[in-house]
Amino acid sequence: HIEIVKLQCKSDKGKLKGGGHLELQNWYPTNYHLQLKGKNFQLFDLPELQLNASPDLTIEGTGENIKVRGQLKLPYVKIYGQQEDGNITNSKDLEIVDSTLLPTEEKTLKYDIDVQLLLGKEVFLHAIGINARLGGDLRVQSTRAEKLVGHGKLYVIQGTYSGRGASLEINRGNIYFTGGPLNQPELDILALRRMNEIEAGVILTGTPQELDIKLYSRPIMPESDIISYIFTGQPMTGSRSPSNPVSYTHLR
Repeated sequence: HIEIVKLQCKSDKGKLKGGGHLELQNWYPTNYHLQLKGKNFQLFDLPELQLNASPDLTIEGTGENIKVRGQLKLPYVKIYGQQEDGNITNSKDLEIVDSTLLPTEEKTLKYDIDVQLLLGKEVFLHAIGINARLGGDLRVQSTRAEKLVGHGKLYVIQGTYSGRGASLEINRGNIYFTGGPLNQPELDILALRRMNEIEAGVILTGTPQELDIKLYSRPIMPESDIISYIFTGQPMTGSRSPSNPVSYTHLR
């Protein structure tokens, strides 16, 4: 039996404190209970991800399972796109000859997670033409099938979308999690270009996997004029020659 009276870590300007107990058998954990609290603790400082967290978590379990409860505040996050994983892995048909290693059984760790995720005032996304500050909260839970699902709403506080010559302001950017997988939220996004009393843009609904894009304008106008306003700030009539048309496919 090991009693953890005081656990303290520092990362950048943040701190992490905790305590608990640990049971070992042949130096393998058979039972543990930890209480972790922190403020602005730096978890990642990578070119593609910078993340500080303020956890208030209870972690307990055995060598076969882990249970996590509590909340995780994210006061500072910056995400810079998605980069390809540069790790080199073995091919599935790799065969090791004359190996002295004995085959081992992989142990699957069962997890039970129920954590409230709270976004702070400095959460930014810079990816695929989107520059936005995000807010909201999300409850992350594991199911009986040990898949992570979410309940809650994230939203764009302020942001823009730029791409293919268009520069649109994200007027409404809601991301709803209704109990499905974390990578399949419901989107409700309105991105606009404003010219005096005219608004032209797109409405995005559905999920990231099955995105539905519709044109939007105020006042109502033909699709060709909406697209022209989005890309040029002018209506199609008199602003484009037939040799240089604007295509709806640019928005997809």
